[in-house]
Amino acid sequence: MPFRRPGERRGFGRQRKERRQPGFKTASPKSGFMDFFKEVAGSPASEAEIAKAIRQVARFKPELDKPNTSEQRMREIYDQVSTVYLKIIRPQRVEHEIGIITGHVGIKPTDCIASICSGPGVLEAFFAKKIVPQGKVTCIDISPRMNAIAERVKAKAQAENMDIVTASGAATGLPTSSQDKVLAMQTDLPKTIHWQPFINEVKRVLKKGPDARFVFSFAAHRQSDIEEVLENLGKNHFRFTPIRYMRAGKFDAIIVIARYDPFGLD
Repeated sequence: MPFRRPGERRGFGRQRKERRQPGFKTASPKSGFMDFFKEVAGSPASEAEIAKAIRQVARFKPELDKPNTSEQRMREIYDQVSTVYLKIIRPQRVEHEIGIITGHVGIKPTDCIASICSGPGVLEAFFAKKIVPQGKVTCIDISPRMNAIAERVKAKAQAENMDIVTASGAATGLPTSSQDKVLAMQTDLPKTIHWQPFINEVKRVLKKGPDARFVFSFAAHRQSDIEEVLENLGKNHFRFTPIRYMRAGKFDAIIVIARYDPFGLD
């Protein structure tokens, strides 16, 4: 499927069709992230280490899958799994995401980027150091222990333009209309009661210009999962391009590039 930048008339004309059948896009970007990951997080975990870490995280999956799990409980869970979280990060997958973002989102070296649900902050440190060296990256995560790991990653990367904030995705504390881009990578928020408050916060902190973008990725079990997310974005006045870029077991990895257009002027 040819890529259409969010907000273009021709692309938006195809958007309704994409809601029923989002397009596939594959890439093998070479961003330098793999070497960066080793520098700030050590060598990627072995398959045995990954499997063990996944089992530890999976103990909490039933709670995390409940749509009404409170933010307080989510904070407690992510505090507990923070010690193994770096081991379940697949650097190759993150590199794919970086390639798609840098290839299609139009990031400038001076951009201000907020990353919500930032976790250990490895992707964010890469962006701060390599992609927006004259800009700023703000990491927002609900887990203090996860943010403590992000602080260590920041120090190893020497990413002075990276801030780390412990806050909810629905109340980031960021100034209104302050961010050129907002990222939310590999998040399950769409399945929870926290999704709409989060979307409201994204709309608040994004700059109101033609280059501002909301970018997020999630795992979809079924086509209907994708359609529900895209339908919700449409109701919230986002124009978007969905990209199905990787399959992991029974899941499709989806990345969405969206632009907020409250007045439908484009």
